[in-house]
Amino acid sequence: DLSPVVAVHHEPPILCGPGEKAEPDGKCSVCPPGSVRGSDGGCYPCEPGQWSRAGDSSCTACEVGTSNPAYGASICKACIAGKVARQMGSKSCDACARGKYSNISGLSACYAC
Repeated sequence: DLSPVVAVHHEPPILCGPGEKAEPDGKCSVCPPGSVRGSDGGCYPCEPGQWSRAGDSSCTACEVGTSNPAYGASICKACIAGKVARQMGSKSCDACARGKYSNISGLSACYAC
């Protein structure tokens, strides 16, 4: 839910933006990199295979050729040579099958030898 969050402990109430959370003192603070605001107004980590910058309103799926295995990532890393990520939102990079290769990092497909 990306509707504004009202900081209820402050008079008058303060509306926080989509990538912000309401603090007990009535101020808004930006959710840190790797997290976004949840429906209850708190900041929650992005799932594996996703990432976010500070203040983003939603997590972004890793691009093909990149992956992220952890919760709360601020980046997705390019697959190393010899491994690929074939789809968006990959949690890991897969090794090329026997008889195939990828000779540079960040690829989404292996090539026949």
